[in-house]
Amino acid sequence: MKRKINIIGAVLVSAFLLWNCTESKIAGPQKSLKESLTAGSEQLNTAIDEIAKTPGYSVLNPGQDAALKSGTADTVEYFDSISLADISGIYEYQFAQANYRCHSCFHRKFVKTGDSSLLVVMLPEKQVFHPYRLHHMYAEDSALVNNFKITATDYHYFFNRGLMYDYKLTAGLMLDSTDIGSMDIESNRNSWKELNYSSSYNFSNNYSINFSRMTGDTSLFSFSLLNGTDVLLKESLQTVKNDTTWGREKEYTLTIGNVEIVRNTSTDSIAVYVDGVLQQNASVDFIYSQPNRGECWFSARTRDIQITFDDGTQTSLSELIGPSMDTLKNLVSSMHNMYFATNVVDYIAWNIYKGRISNYSN
Repeated sequence: MKRKINIIGAVLVSAFLLWNCTESKIAGPQKSLKESLTAGSEQLNTAIDEIAKTPGYSVLNPGQDAALKSGTADTVEYFDSISLADISGIYEYQFAQANYRCHSCFHRKFVKTGDSSLLVVMLPEKQVFHPYRLHHMYAEDSALVNNFKITATDYHYFFNRGLMYDYKLTAGLMLDSTDIGSMDIESNRNSWKELNYSSSYNFSNNYSINFSRMTGDTSLFSFSLLNGTDVLLKESLQTVKNDTTWGREKEYTLTIGNVEIVRNTSTDSIAVYVDGVLQQNASVDFIYSQPNRGECWFSARTRDIQITFDDGTQTSLSELIGPSMDTLKNLVSSMHNMYFATNVVDYIAWNIYKGRISNYSN
């Protein structure tokens, strides 16, 4: 009987050791800070490169067209409101041969072709990727095809005298009958110094970017880039009011993959973590391109971060990410300004609201 017990015990011990070895092989040794940061930067670079090749990125970054005037920028002095019900329907771009030199004849550029509880707009991709073409007409526009579709499932724009307003847009986008992503924007201002703003864009290749900002006595900023639910990059910054400077940073956090850098000015410390484990032998230095301003962000290229690893070698995050930094900066800028919403959706919505579109073809 004792022999049987010993055999069973030996089998259990062997099974435990085998399971433990298997788990170790699966989990593997924890990567160092240098390995983790390199791997995280490579994943981020891949994501940014793939995003930059999508039509969604072109929608968000119209280049020089970004300087166009908003379709509703000249209305903030009035009290008014636009809801989705006010502008719902199906609208299609049309070329007006007789008036292609008329730069303000919006009523001849679109026609309402159907009813819908949503705002559905069909127009040529050229008008989207180059929004200035919505403000002008050219003879060659007669050959354009309505291959871009905007479907807004939620929209309102309420504004009052001064800067007070409340804005909401949720829309899906299609190019040549293919889904190219969706966007969601919310923004409101209750006083000249209090602004709440958030925007997100979900690309069709599983990547998404999110931006949020709140201003006031305490200002908050956040930007993130995800692959599904995996965070590839997240940057957040909190500043508090300071009468003598632009602002005083209180807490700053930057995450790349499984590496997190945290700076807290109340304790005057900068810490770096890998999978939540503090890296005791690593040091971090911040390098500013605008040292006198309070709000400096790595993703906007106004701050760089230099890391000294435990082996004594150094690198900066901008060096690791390299050329992708310019694209990353463009993404931050586009999510903050949402040129497409301002120059295309709002412009069309305002002209529908003002009754400048006919219910019949010209």
